[in-house]
Amino acid sequence: SFPFPLEMQSLDLDLSKVSFFLSTPWQDNAGTLLKFKARTGVHGTASHIARIHCLPTVDACCCLCCSGAVEDLHHLLPHCRHTAVHRDVMMRKVGIAQGSSNPQNRMAFEDGNDRHKVKVLLGMPSGSKLEDARIDRAV
Repeated sequence: SFPFPLEMQSLDLDLSKVSFFLSTPWQDNAGTLLKFKARTGVHGTASHIARIHCLPTVDACCCLCCSGAVEDLHHLLPHCRHTAVHRDVMMRKVGIAQGSSNPQNRMAFEDGNDRHKVKVLLGMPSGSKLEDARIDRAV
């Protein structure tokens, strides 16, 4: 009758605190749930599943775009052709969210490498709580 799956029971967590996050209304927002999974490393991409089952990464190719690239967050967010339309919309929203309050952060994001962009999209602190909140809502 324990409310958590067996895998969670074996983790060294205070499950009373985890239950709050599992029962709150944010679960109804698919985007929030996806961000939570991506930030905690349980996003369910092919590379994540291959790692869990001790398979080589060559077996973790992106089936969305069939490019042969390994399906992970560093492919899905900045490169995957299948997510291009949604990615472009999200990137415009992030640019607007960054605004003119801190042009250095915006330039660093726009000119940065893909790994930096993924970190920003997943919540890397910018130094401004207001800007971080706006970016989080944009993503």
